[in-house]
Amino acid sequence: MMMFLSSKYCLLSVFIFLYLLLVFLMHHFIGNDVNAYKIYVYFILFIETPVCAFFIVSVISDNVDFNERYFLRFLLNISLLQILIVIISITVPGVRDLILQTSRDADLLISISNSHGGMRSFGLASGYTSDLGMVLGIFSMLCISISLKSQNFSKKFFLLGLLFAIGAVINARVGLFPPLFLLLLIVFLFIFNLISVFRLAVGGFFAATIFLIFSYTDFYDEKAFGRLLDMVDEVFSLINGNKVGTFQVLENMHFFPNDRFSFWFGTGMDVFDNKNAMSLLNSDIGYVNDIFLMGLFNVLLVFVLFFTLHFRTFSYISRKFGSLVLFCLISSLFVFYFKGVGLTSNAMTNYLVLITFGLYKLNKLGGIKL
Repeated sequence: MMMFLSSKYCLLSVFIFLYLLLVFLMHHFIGNDVNAYKIYVYFILFIETPVCAFFIVSVISDNVDFNERYFLRFLLNISLLQILIVIISITVPGVRDLILQTSRDADLLISISNSHGGMRSFGLASGYTSDLGMVLGIFSMLCISISLKSQNFSKKFFLLGLLFAIGAVINARVGLFPPLFLLLLIVFLFIFNLISVFRLAVGGFFAATIFLIFSYTDFYDEKAFGRLLDMVDEVFSLINGNKVGTFQVLENMHFFPNDRFSFWFGTGMDVFDNKNAMSLLNSDIGYVNDIFLMGLFNVLLVFVLFFTLHFRTFSYISRKFGSLVLFCLISSLFVFYFKGVGLTSNAMTNYLVLITFGLYKLNKLGGIKL
């Protein structure tokens, strides 16, 4: 345990938390109304989550033949378990109600989930918003990549990618961004003769299969998948210069502090909580929240440090799956940060921390080289 506590990852993670604590104390001393709960949120993200990830990886590696193949399969099985929970919660209303009623804000989440036919499901996630949907979307993208990279078309990973994409739609539409963005880049690269016809055909087949499933099965008639059709309408409306639906809501939530000092160094205000006594301002956008909390300067600093924490993980993904997948992954993380509060302990960040610790352990055992 002492080796873990003295590791560069832990020291940097503790430094980030202490720095954020100092920022909030500064706002408190200058008279700003600081939401103390946010300090606990960052404690979970930068202190508790790494400790839990270290414990999980240590227990697994001490009891099995821990190698790269086992670890990747372990991550895949966790996501498949989430898909299973999503399916059960849709087919068994009592399970879905139990999951929602035991959440932190049951009334709000039940209202959100029932807004499209009562079919939306969040699985077992620490935050019932878009985080698990983004995780499933990223696994869908990785499965597509494996299918494209395999010499012989991998039906297994193609079907897994399709399954994860469907799970992402049921959970949160933003989860479709990773696989769809990858497919769009594949088409773009093919136009400029930078990718093979085979990869274009596999990507096109994947996209066509998703379209056919949603168009010619009972899914098309379900109100839950009406959310997907609404998304298509909203995107085309945006292309035509009209903001409707989600884009209109996000436009209304896109605002910043009025004065320069508050913009660069924050106000300590939590605008994600619309019950804030200081203001009626409310926004779900991640960077808007963090700029109000600690300012753009601190947001940029924390992100540089956060990506430094996981630099070797991103490097591994680039070597394993290719630079195109890494670009899609990082782009997806920024989209996730736009759609919701990213700097919290959620399914997305928890997966990332777990993967990082797993790779560090594999590197120590000689299974991979970071």
